[in-house]
This record gives sequence, C-alpha cells and structure tokens, in this order.
Amino acid sequence: MKEKFAMMLLVIAVGSASLAFAQTGGGMPVADGTVGQSEYANVHQDNRMTVYSTITSNTLYIAVTAPTDGWVAVGLGTSKMNGATIFMGYVDDNMAPQTTVQRGSGHSHSATQEVTPISEVVGSGNGITTLEIAVNRADFADAGQKQLDYIYAYGTAKNFRTRHVFRNAGTLSLQ
Repeated sequence: MKEKFAMMLLVIAVGSASLAFAQTGGGMPVADGTVGQSEYANVHQDNRMTVYSTITSNTLYIAVTAPTDGWVAVGLGTSKMNGATIFMGYVDDNMAPQTTVQRGSGHSHSATQEVTPISEVVGSGNGITTLEIAVNRADFADAGQKQLDYIYAYGTAKNFRTRHVFRNAGTLSLQ
C-alpha cells in the first residue's frame, strides 16, 4: 500500500513539474530572428526555403528562412495567396526590422489588422533572412481541426510590394 501511495505521489509531482515547465515556456521556440538547432519540433525543407513549426494547444510557432537579404513571408489558412493571412518581414538598409501582417486578395495583398501576432520578429545575416512568428492557434484552427494549409515565399527586395522570386505551399499537422 505504501509503495502504491509513494508511486501516486511521484506521478503527481512529475505531472505538476511538467505543467509548471510548460507554463513557463520551457522548450518553446524563442522569437529572436534566428533558428537554433532543435528549436522547432517540425522542419520542412524544400530546395530554396525552410519552414519550421511547433504546435501547442494554444499557439502556433512558425519560422521561415530563405537565401535572401530581402523579404520572407508565411501565409496561414489557405494553399493559395487569396484569403491567406500573410506575415512578412525583412531587415532594411539601416538594420531596422520591418514586419507586417497582410491579407491575400487574388494575386495581391494589403495590410490587415484582423490578426495580431503574439510575436513577429525578423533577422538577417550571411545572406539568410529569417521570420519567426507566434500566433494564437484559435485564430487559424477550429477545435478538432487536424491540418492547416500555409504558403511561403521570398523576394529579393527590401519592401513588401515587390513580387516573389520563389513561392510554395504546404500543410501543417495540428495533432
């Protein structure tokens, strides 16, 4: 009986420690404009860009990197630009980070205030630009939704209007 009671206390203590760890953000990505080794749980790499993600019950953490000194972007909610909420960023010539949230409409986009990211940080160095975002999961996925379509792209200019030189789409598993 004492052994079972001790084991229950151990399980409760470990469970409580795990909850405290998760609540303090331990092990979660840090939006600092760079991607550390093993910082994100998932990595999707194609021939030009890399998309990183960590999904929790409340938050979507996403980073994109591209071989450019210009802008990078990730759009959530669709596999096309139309209807996507697009997060964009670049570092300007004065080394000041520039970010924006845009709504895709047809083959264009414009600023929106429909979604406010928890964090949105861009960094650039050695010819690589990295955008990291954290957003409320509920803004993009219904309870029980298993997947989320996304788009990603980059351009060579340091503005939000110049056309992309590369684009692609993917699907995040929300499980």
